[in-house]
Amino acid sequence: MPDHLKHGLTLAGLIALVAVGALWGWGALTKPFPKLSGSDQTSPCVEVAVSEGDKVRPSQVWVSVLNASNRVGLASVTLDKLVERGFGKGDTGNAPSDAKVRLAQVWTADVSNPAAQLVRSQLGAVRIVAHPELGSRVVVVVGKQFQDLKKGQDFVAARGDATICSPRDTGV
Repeated sequence: MPDHLKHGLTLAGLIALVAVGALWGWGALTKPFPKLSGSDQTSPCVEVAVSEGDKVRPSQVWVSVLNASNRVGLASVTLDKLVERGFGKGDTGNAPSDAKVRLAQVWTADVSNPAAQLVRSQLGAVRIVAHPELGSRVVVVVGKQFQDLKKGQDFVAARGDATICSPRDTGV
């Protein structure tokens, strides 16, 4: 086989390898926010139906915290404080790069969810933002201006029928 043919095939093979790597990298980079639904058996929470007027307490609410700031450990510290107040310990991590949160936000599928309302009471006057992909889960996103939890409510009465994500070990 002539040298120019060997070099051409080698170059074509390397270009194909780089193209496959670039496609894989682009797919990983643009992967959507993970779907967090409490329906699978490996989930640390279980979906629980609550009726209008039922009291939802911290021990019934599983919560995760994401960090939208450059302050290392902010999500972990915030989650630990929520757990000290009786909330179920969810996950921590970094917020998606497009999350523009200065103080804090509560993310959940249904903004009227009593679990989200209860978590919000621990944060002060922050917004609850609808993220349908979260299902019944509640995620707190803390930003660079977030300082500390506020004195929150001990319970929230459901204003309508709802589904909350409760820690598996509560027996609720």
